[in-house]
Amino acid sequence: MRGTTPVAQHQGRWTFRGTTSAIELTALVAARFQQLTSAKGPRIAVVKAEPPLLGRDTLLLKRAETIIAFYNRSLGAQDPITQFTVFLPGTNRDAFGLLDNATVITYSDFDVTKRGELVILAHEISHRWWGYGSVHDESEWLNEAFATYSSLLYLQASGDSTCYRAELAKRVQSAANAPAIIGFDRANAPYPLFRRVVYDKGTVILAALHTRVGTEKFYAILAKTAAEKVGTTAGFLEVVAQVSSPDTRQWLTAELSR
Repeated sequence: MRGTTPVAQHQGRWTFRGTTSAIELTALVAARFQQLTSAKGPRIAVVKAEPPLLGRDTLLLKRAETIIAFYNRSLGAQDPITQFTVFLPGTNRDAFGLLDNATVITYSDFDVTKRGELVILAHEISHRWWGYGSVHDESEWLNEAFATYSSLLYLQASGDSTCYRAELAKRVQSAANAPAIIGFDRANAPYPLFRRVVYDKGTVILAALHTRVGTEKFYAILAKTAAEKVGTTAGFLEVVAQVSSPDTRQWLTAELSR
């Protein structure tokens, strides 16, 4: 058994612990595991259940290293990653990030040479910081929009501004005429509408905030939000007021309300 923290075995029972908010703890059980580990910098591991390691797994590790290095310089500057694990269980369903310095990629043919899958990896790694908002109300935009825009920022920082613009344009199109984030009732919204509001409209608003305050101040806002584990829209608006200005908070409140 492998978990996000060391797993203890005693008299036929396994015990594992970790940190969670909205996403449950995760442990994997397999007959054997294969592992790749970074040679320098933060200790990053790719842990794979059963199948042999492939070239794309090595590339995944290298991409994880560059993504984490970027995040540690920017949104995670006040609370950087020192160790991280990418779990590959070999199933084929989805991907999810954990607060406990790990992500689980449950796609059996995950290939970061594909832009969409690279964006997924960057999105899920960023959930190490973006996972404190409630999943039952509008606060989930603090999880999913922040993770989505973080992944686009990685594209931009890696020199791929064309892909950054293309990915942002898709969110702009999806968010058109979507309901306001503040007051959004996700319990009564079909899943496609939930995605348009929480993922896409939230991402577009963060991009607009980025443009308004500039890159240096925007990253300072993200870093403070992450370090303080802000989990409400009101809390984020307060960070914006402190780092930028009350006028920017007023502008952002209006954007989130329309």
